[in-house]
Amino acid sequence: MSRSSSLEEAAQILRTHFGMNNYQAKAYLALLRGYTTARDISRKAGIPISRVYDILESLERAGLVIRSEEGYHAAETATALRNRLEQMRQIFERQQGERETALERFLSIVSSLSRHETVQPESAVLRGLEAVVVKMLEACGRADELVFTVRKAVKLKEEFKRVLTPLPRKRVLFLLHPNVMLDDGDAVFLERMGARIARSQAVLMDMLVTDRGEALIGLPLDDEEPVAVWVRHKGFADSLYKAIMEAAGWAAGPAS
Repeated sequence: MSRSSSLEEAAQILRTHFGMNNYQAKAYLALLRGYTTARDISRKAGIPISRVYDILESLERAGLVIRSEEGYHAAETATALRNRLEQMRQIFERQQGERETALERFLSIVSSLSRHETVQPESAVLRGLEAVVVKMLEACGRADELVFTVRKAVKLKEEFKRVLTPLPRKRVLFLLHPNVMLDDGDAVFLERMGARIARSQAVLMDMLVTDRGEALIGLPLDDEEPVAVWVRHKGFADSLYKAIMEAAGWAAGPAS
């Protein structure tokens, strides 16, 4: 890797993971390369001289830069950046606490706004990862038994874990297509959940079926974002449940 490519990768890491803007990242890298005066840093980092002092001051406030009579110097890199991560974690946790408090207040307010019971839909097309995840959270939270079929959604396995991890213990069944590979981390996660696992060539699509009459079906599209259909219909969900149990070679009782 060339020097310029390495510097660009380093700058990208600083921007993406350490909350720096482009000028801050470039100035910090110039400091790490040994440039100590504002003029030299401005020249090497391509920062207007009228901006460089503000940029260096912001890095100093963040604990990344030390200013002395000899100029500007980067604080010890590993210590300074680990401290930066800790600062970011504390800020996030404080903001998250504020968001959760605001959410509870918001829910309290809107609960009194509706003058009549809202009619909930019985089906919906869900577009985008977060829309699918939210509906999975809703459906899984209402159910005692969850049956998954997995063909392509293995690439979204971290999202499955995000949905299932906080839930109270439930009966969970996974029917996997033979092409779906599980790593050691997946095996540990499924064992911890007490999940029952089988494989079958009959798995054509990714699905979730619950014992509360809900089904979530992933559409096999080429879109970058997942698209799924959610249906709440007891008869339909029971039929899917029985078909999945038959394909898995398990005894199929009623889904309810």
